Amino acid sequence: MAASEQNPTSSNRLRYAIALGAAGHPASNPVEGKRLLSELLAGTNDLRPAELSLANAYLREFDARVTLYADMARQREEAQKELQALDAESDRRYSGANAEAQRLRKALAEAERKLEAVAEMERALIEGGSEAGSPDERTPRP
Repeated sequence: MAASEQNPTSSNRLRYAIALGAAGHPASNPVEGKRLLSELLAGTNDLRPAELSLANAYLREFDARVTLYADMARQREEAQKELQALDAESDRRYSGANAEAQRLRKALAEAERKLEAVAEMERALIEGGSEAGSPDERTPRP
């Protein structure tokens, strides 16, 4: 960057743009590299034919990376939205299943209560029937 600022020749600006946008380092910025190359190629310059070819090749490469990064960002956003929708659906289904389980527990408790009441009535009938029907208490008929 220092060389392109101190001596802003077309060759120095080309080197800086390529270095700025090149892949493989954390500070890579293909958007800015593409912008600098576009400006360099759009304006008047004293680049040799080989440098022009190199500039155009890197411009295409930076453009492809910028497009790829935009697609990746869009896909990531779509995936996040899909995951959020799936999470919301899972939460809704869980809440429904939980409510159904609670309803079934209450119904089971009610059925068990009724069953116990019926069993208690049966015991009362059996105990009451055996006392009333014991041979000692029966009176003989004439």
